[in-house]
Amino acid sequence: MRILSYHNISSLSFYHCVIRLIVGILFSCSCFEGFCYDYVENNDSALIKVVYRRTMATDTINPMGNSIEENLILKANSNLSIFYSEKLWEWWKTIASEKGNIINYFLDRNWHNSIAGLEYNIVYRNYTQNLTIDHQRYDLTNWELVESIERPEWVICDSVCTILNYECVMAKANFRGRIWTAFFTPEIPIKEGPWKLCGLPGIILKASDSKNHYSYEATELFTRNVGIVEFQMKRNRIKIKDRRKGLQYRRKCLSEDISKKIQAAYGLDIKKVRHTPKNYDFEETDYPHE
Repeated sequence: MRILSYHNISSLSFYHCVIRLIVGILFSCSCFEGFCYDYVENNDSALIKVVYRRTMATDTINPMGNSIEENLILKANSNLSIFYSEKLWEWWKTIASEKGNIINYFLDRNWHNSIAGLEYNIVYRNYTQNLTIDHQRYDLTNWELVESIERPEWVICDSVCTILNYECVMAKANFRGRIWTAFFTPEIPIKEGPWKLCGLPGIILKASDSKNHYSYEATELFTRNVGIVEFQMKRNRIKIKDRRKGLQYRRKCLSEDISKKIQAAYGLDIKKVRHTPKNYDFEETDYPHE
């Protein structure tokens, strides 16, 4: 059993060190299946593709805390939509098509840096079946939440602005623990938006919660040659049966030292790794907080 020294941890990130130790395990056993993906491509073409710039506070306790930004993609038509990290999506496709070279990615430090901090959640809506499917990744595990589509109860306000040359109207809603302000454009009558925000008589191009912990703003919008609404399936996902209990468990996982779980899962003895508690909350806060 190999022991990581403090010197090793200081020269490489904790994540990089662990990857180098467990990569052999992952590719010499059935764990490899955890990196395999199936793709389900719907026949319906997407009518619109929107690129949103999401800003997320990394410390929702300290108002002067830092934030991170990432481009997220919405593809939608009248029956289907999917919201995801385009960069991470392309990585998954590459991994699926180059299984023989997958180990090289895990050993490439630049590759790890390029995907660090990306959004792993994928939100897929199927209006024909009235389902929202939320794919999540935490606690070294892939999760899936399937629930009926819940639309925020929007109140349309007497305020307008212009985003990407579209006239937009303000609306507000209290949705799953946060008060959201959104701007939608009736010029594009698709009742979609970023994350789980939907149900307005036009595409949402901007949204933020009242505490500015999360905000989305459209930076690009395409209505031609935008492809299909492609839904990615992951093998061996664990079903989340209760949304609120799932959020509570996920919050608990953020406060735990991940090195202990890696030690238990892979038999690695990891020494003197600093554990920093996560001081941010999710977009959904309507769950029991300890």
